[in-house]
Amino acid sequence: MKYGHLIGSTSLSGLAVLPKFSGQSYATALQMSRSGVFIGFSEKGNMPFFLDAAYAMNPHVFIAGMSGSGKTFLTKNIMLKLFAVLGHQVVLLDFTGEYLEFSEFANCSRYRFNGLGDILSKRKPVLLYVGLSEMKSAERIPIAAGIVAELTEVMRTRLHRKDMLFIILDEAWKLLLKDKSLSTLVREGRKYGTGMILASQLIEDMELGMLSNIATLFVFRMQNKASLKKLELNYQINPDELTRVQNLNVGQCLVVQLSKSKARGVFFLGKVAGLSIGSVVKLIKGGKMVEIEYKRLEGIVLSLAKADPSALLSKLNADKAMELHKFMAWLMRLGADRLEILSRMRSLGINDSDTADSFAAAVGEEHGVA
Repeated sequence: MKYGHLIGSTSLSGLAVLPKFSGQSYATALQMSRSGVFIGFSEKGNMPFFLDAAYAMNPHVFIAGMSGSGKTFLTKNIMLKLFAVLGHQVVLLDFTGEYLEFSEFANCSRYRFNGLGDILSKRKPVLLYVGLSEMKSAERIPIAAGIVAELTEVMRTRLHRKDMLFIILDEAWKLLLKDKSLSTLVREGRKYGTGMILASQLIEDMELGMLSNIATLFVFRMQNKASLKKLELNYQINPDELTRVQNLNVGQCLVVQLSKSKARGVFFLGKVAGLSIGSVVKLIKGGKMVEIEYKRLEGIVLSLAKADPSALLSKLNADKAMELHKFMAWLMRLGADRLEILSRMRSLGINDSDTADSFAAAVGEEHGVA
């Protein structure tokens, strides 16, 4: 039923941007949640949204957004819930080590690069971590390509299984774009109960052929013009929604989903719900805040500091929060280059104006770093 039939105005009907449960009671939404995992509440109507492979056109998910916007938080919570709540099989390929702390927190099984088919042939839930970060850069892609090819063969053995297999690739998945196995997993996954979950800072990283085969898209804060244009053209996102995407706070996101009935839903989530997996540090600027995993922030500090940063790291680990200008004052006192600081702040999703204000405040600190 079209909204125009309900409210008597096709012009007003365009304003009714609600999630898939908008026409049902809260109790019915909770009933339907049995086959999906809870992601968050819609901004309009405060309705619960569940990522449900049985509802969507296919089980594939693409998560896009600036670094620090919330996409890694969502990815970790999706994979943990798919395993722990729904009892599916989940395989995570980690190219950079970003998910190492998560793998320890979630007590993931470690893949030792043999017997993948045997592990997944068992009809029981598994959360399998494939760590590639300790390998030489030249080795990672061919090894990952081999694993993806093996997963393609495993997928084709799952035709009559009720449980599902989900394969999660961090941002380095785009290095595998020329590999036919990745495309095959996306094109044939629905038939064999296999879903791909891919994450990237940019929508433009995804070629159109693959993007058209992904039913669910989560878009966190994004300001890249090419990605925004692709979002506008491929998903008919209107100018007001595009402007909103550029100014989303941490944890807020746009959801675009195509259902099996070919109904297209477009709506915003007020905040992704889930667990903080691993130690998180908050960098605060006025009323705004960016949450970063401690391990990631530690890596940034160690790479920038020319002097011993142990005092700063101890304070970050103990307090779990610091004002942005104080953090930048620490970095400057440790000899960090200003352009490098600016670059890293951008990578965390902190805009240049907030960085400039914090630089000025940091220089104005008269009594040292407290």
